[in-house]
Amino acid sequence: TSDVHSLRAADIEVNSARNNRYFDDCTEADCEVGHPQAPQTLKRTGLWTPPPAVKGDLARSIFYMALRYDGDEPLTEDLELSEVGSIENFEFSVLSTLVQWHSDDPPDAAEVARNEKICTDYQGNRNPFIDHPQLVGKLYAGGV
Repeated sequence: TSDVHSLRAADIEVNSARNNRYFDDCTEADCEVGHPQAPQTLKRTGLWTPPPAVKGDLARSIFYMALRYDGDEPLTEDLELSEVGSIENFEFSVLSTLVQWHSDDPPDAAEVARNEKICTDYQGNRNPFIDHPQLVGKLYAGGV
């Protein structure tokens, strides 16, 4: 099943460099550049830091996927967010980092327009975390 809210344009080589790493913060002191074609990305074993301009967008996409997919529909799994992820258990991390990215990079006009286009032109639903950013605090207050 494809969900347009979770799809992001990405260079194939940069996407391959990310692989299955979880999103989290790291610094140049403890990480290396994620890929030469994406110098604002950082990586180390198991971890990927995207460019600052898309951190909040990615966080809201992940929040949406965790809310939308509970495993009740055929060919879907119950996606969960946690501090320590588990690919085998469909747990995505790092929740506290995603909450911070959401706070630091609120929805902008381009993200709102994308949400509208996805709803009206493609799949008929919206990412509520773009329309109502305060939901993150209500659902994830107190963290994990």
